Amino acid sequence: MKKILLIAAVSYVIVGCNVNPNKEERLQKLETEMEKTNERISELERRLEEK
Repeated sequence: MKKILLIAAVSYVIVGCNVNPNKEERLQKLETEMEKTNERISELERRLEEK
């Protein structure tokens, strides 16, 4: 599950780079979104371990 989400996040980064014309802004936005995604993945894993 974690690998699938990581692959999706990386794919989003690659596709997202073509959407925004400002490269630095694009990279910062994608880094922030990846950090949020990783936090969500970690939270879901913790919940699964608790059950």
